[in-house]
Amino acid sequence: VNDIVEDRAEKVAADLGGDTHAKAVKADVTSPLKVRRMCEHTGPVDILVNNAGIPTQGFDLKLFVDTDPDDWEALMRLNLGAVLHVTHAYAGAMVERRWGRIVTIVSDAGRRGERYQAIYGSAKAGAMGFVRGLAAEVGAHGVTANCISLGTMRTGFSEAAVNADPDL
Repeated sequence: VNDIVEDRAEKVAADLGGDTHAKAVKADVTSPLKVRRMCEHTGPVDILVNNAGIPTQGFDLKLFVDTDPDDWEALMRLNLGAVLHVTHAYAGAMVERRWGRIVTIVSDAGRRGERYQAIYGSAKAGAMGFVRGLAAEVGAHGVTANCISLGTMRTGFSEAAVNADPDL
């Protein structure tokens, strides 16, 4: 169980049964170096869930024309780059063992587009395309790769945004 906040990772790992079922590790999945270190720490996994998400602080819903490249880079690194880094670190061992499951959480914003989320949606669409291509590559080796597409949830930043602007 990885999180950039170690206490959260430890709580989830404990809820899953502790060291016999889950290890907690703190790593920034947008960093290839930190992902490699995480993989060295955990060793191979049977099931990989790519579930990094938008931070609840410091993220604003904006029209594309009101964004700048710094906004794009952070969203692309987290929502597409992290999927590539983490999958690359773990998928090879799955292929060697001829078994594994890769699940990537994506968003309806990437499938059909949503206002105020053009860049986020493009990153999630990229993750969907990557997983489809990956599935075609690893399927013959006993590894499955799939996406689960979620809609908007009224939590964190999205709840605050809707409360501030009910038209959203």
